Amino acid sequence: MIDEANFSFGKIQIFDDFVISEINEGVTVDIKELREILNYCENKFDGRPYGYISKRVHSYSVNPIVYMKVVPEFRLGAIAIVTQSKNGHINAQIESHFYTGPFKVFQADQDAKSWIKSTIN
Repeated sequence: MIDEANFSFGKIQIFDDFVISEINEGVTVDIKELREILNYCENKFDGRPYGYISKRVHSYSVNPIVYMKVVPEFRLGAIAIVTQSKNGHINAQIESHFYTGPFKVFQADQDAKSWIKSTIN
């Protein structure tokens, strides 16, 4: 891990080619929250494309419009969702329709990391 940052709504860990986010229970991730995370990432990755792994250990919601309104502003190369729940998997599949880049859902962190690395590189 290269860096870690805490926000009022969750935390992220920065690695060489990707970021892992853990959002707090009950949060709604909207334009403001995602822009705050991705602005931080853009500075850390210094213009290089990177992957985003959403590790969904808590129950929270994502406004899917962020995939169309916010993500295109950044150098995000792929998105992976890690979830253990059936509802989390269904929600992630719905979200995938709002993002035009590589997007995949996993049950294990390591599978998501491997996929992100191969997709970014």
